[in-house]
Amino acid sequence: MTLHEADVLVVGAGPVGLTTAMDLQARGARVVIAEIRRYAEPPSVKCNHVAARTMERFRTLGVAQKLRHAGLPADYPNDVVFRTSVCGAELTRIPIPGRAERYTSKEGPDTGGRRRSRRTASTRSTSNRSCWNTPRACRA
Repeated sequence: MTLHEADVLVVGAGPVGLTTAMDLQARGARVVIAEIRRYAEPPSVKCNHVAARTMERFRTLGVAQKLRHAGLPADYPNDVVFRTSVCGAELTRIPIPGRAERYTSKEGPDTGGRRRSRRTASTRSTSNRSCWNTPRACRA
């Protein structure tokens, strides 16, 4: 058995444990991660989406681009399809282009360019609450 000296022991090498370990290490803590999975054993992946706030943390930690490129191939479409059953007739399709076509902006947090405001100029609000450019913005 090997003895490791650390400031923090993180139990579990899932998404939360690894992100916590990266964050603590970036802040100068010595971290050891304990995981029951054997070395090189593939994880039991349950995630198919990463939220915007989580991507902000990954950008801060410097791993956002690596994570983005670790998923589906860049030219793989992300269409949403509605069918009568799993193998049934297609009712409709919402085309969503792959990463190669979607992430071509020269501005924004992942490009090193100027960041656009999330608030639109045409937004009108009668109160002091924020009104963001979302599909259901400013509904009471």
